[in-house]
Formats: sequence, C-alpha cells, structure tokens
Amino acid sequence: EIVEEFSLPLLELGVGEQGTIVKITEETSDLLHYLDKLGLVPKAAIKIQEKAPFNGPITVKVGSTDHAVSRAVAAIIQVKRTK
Repeated sequence: EIVEEFSLPLLELGVGEQGTIVKITEETSDLLHYLDKLGLVPKAAIKIQEKAPFNGPITVKVGSTDHAVSRAVAAIIQVKRTK
C-alpha cells in the first residue's frame, strides 16, 4: 500500500515557517537544473524569509543561503511543514 504524504506548495507557507521539500511537480530539465543549483531539491530543509507584496518574489533560506524565487516556481515545489 502506498501512502501519500501530505504536502503543500511552498507558496502557501508563511514568513518564518519551515519545511522540507517533498517533490517538484513540474519536471522540465531546465527548471530542475535551476532548482538544483539553488539547493531546492527533495529532502532540503527550507525557511520562508520574506514574501514580497504585489506578487513579488519569495525569499527562501536553504542552508545558510537566501534565494528569491518567483511565485510560479514556489507553486510547483511541494513541501511538508516542519514548524
């Protein structure tokens, strides 16, 4: 029996919330290479640092580095909330 683990789009986490990346729902080669360079890969621990207003980017901390990603990219990264 396969049990689907509950996850939500990174986009839905609030500022200060933490999570672990579970999966990437869009698997184009260019996008996966880009996310890999940023460290936004399955099992990576992340924290939302800032959500810019007016549909601006979301700043995500991965390890000791902050990265700004678009809301479109944040919508296809599934995470499990940890705090």
